[in-house]
Amino acid sequence: MRTRTLTSLKSVLSFAAVAAASLTAASAGAVGTRTFDMSSLEDLSSGDLTGVAVDSRGTVRAGLQLGKTTVDGAESAWQSVLLPDGSVLIGTGSEGKIMRVSNGQVSVAATTGQMAVSAMTLAWNGDVIAGSFPAAKLYRLPKGQGKGEEAKEWGSKLEGAEAIWDMAYDEKSKSLYVATGPEGKVFRIDESGRPQVHCDADDPHVTSLAIAQDGKLLVGTSGKALLYKVDAPGRANVIYDFDADDVSNIAVGKKGEIWVTANKYGGSFSLPKAPGGFSGAGSARPGRGGEGLLYRFKDGVAEEMESYKKSHF
Repeated sequence: MRTRTLTSLKSVLSFAAVAAASLTAASAGAVGTRTFDMSSLEDLSSGDLTGVAVDSRGTVRAGLQLGKTTVDGAESAWQSVLLPDGSVLIGTGSEGKIMRVSNGQVSVAATTGQMAVSAMTLAWNGDVIAGSFPAAKLYRLPKGQGKGEEAKEWGSKLEGAEAIWDMAYDEKSKSLYVATGPEGKVFRIDESGRPQVHCDADDPHVTSLAIAQDGKLLVGTSGKALLYKVDAPGRANVIYDFDADDVSNIAVGKKGEIWVTANKYGGSFSLPKAPGGFSGAGSARPGRGGEGLLYRFKDGVAEEMESYKKSHF
């Protein structure tokens, strides 16, 4: 009985194999060759880029193995600063906490009571200066240290400012520059915390700052998306008018070239409202998709390096 069962099973398997081979041969004859050209950042960004990097020309290279660390107690991350000891401080919302990430561990470095800590930078003696909204308050953390206590306010009031969007520290002049809204002012602050208006832009919000290689201040705005170069207090020249809604980031390369990201949002938008009526809560840019532009300025010439149509930068 057992022998007959095995013999029958072998017969069934042999028949199935022949049938499968016949079907495969028939199917192969009916399918044509298709060619896919995946050669640009736009094409490749839809795939899984784990462990690889794609540049603006579509060239794929070995990339960083990125990990994830959950930051409990925060709904959004606005700005980060790397400390000399390798730890990272993160300005968060919507409770205005400054979080510390060290060796994969997350803790509260300081609290502010504001809606968000929206800007941070290293300044005098390695101290961290943090800016916030909706009251445009500044805080100073000596050496970036803190054990979860409420941070002390620092500096004089920034007249007309409700939000701080970015900051840049000039090591040479020992000056801190603070980008604000909704009056489009950039303040220059000395180590004692005394501010003075350094630039008054045409747009309501100044969203990005950087120090150029020649020591001049670079200023980006939200509204008309203008890029300024400030030669002296009150003397600002527009060096580029982007076909966009805001200038989100400015970076200066080792050879003095300037890199700028600007965003288009595909329609008008307004800043969301916060309790108490402040119109700058949330962001100087909407939380939806749009088009991100990357420009390089070299030897006075602007060159569009990338246009990313799936989201803003």
